[in-house]
Amino acid sequence: MIVKLNGSLDFINDDSIHIEVNGVVYRVFISTKDFKNLSKVGEAIEINIHEILREDARYLFGFLSLDEKLIFEDLIKVQGVGGKMALNIIGSLDVDEIVRTVRENNTINFTKISGIGNKVSQRLINELKDKIDKGLYNIQEDNLGSKSESSIYNDLSSCLVNLGYQLKICEEVSRRVLNQNKDIRLEESIPIALKIIKTYQTKV
Repeated sequence: MIVKLNGSLDFINDDSIHIEVNGVVYRVFISTKDFKNLSKVGEAIEINIHEILREDARYLFGFLSLDEKLIFEDLIKVQGVGGKMALNIIGSLDVDEIVRTVRENNTINFTKISGIGNKVSQRLINELKDKIDKGLYNIQEDNLGSKSESSIYNDLSSCLVNLGYQLKICEEVSRRVLNQNKDIRLEESIPIALKIIKTYQTKV
């Protein structure tokens, strides 16, 4: 099984790249995030690989970061999450953001990603939580931000969404409330947010 490729970048496609290694060219699917960090065609490239074998096909998924490969391998173990969806998650959220999303039970972050509904989002959180608590990923704790503040932001946004307001407006209002009221508790933030959100008149 292939676990890493070290060769030259041969071609860049819409959803994959071609890597030449000793005269053999491999097609590798990568995330949108890694597309932005690619070397130029013809230059050397080293990439971590997860290989998926099917009866009629062989798929190679590539990751410039080893942590992204590790979390990809856990994502595809979740029922309803295939290789393409797992890549989509990694392309949308950094590993640190995935960890924070799971720790804070923030289903909204996952449902923002195309193809992920509430059931899969909750399943992702439930099945990744133990692995994250065991510290299996090399995350930067400083990047996780203030847990209490970000938790209130997520809880407040979720509360407003459940009341029928648009997600984008809920997030904007939640940011305004927290920016204007440091160290506020959730129960104190809700009436303030409701007062602000009424000025938008965008309830759906």
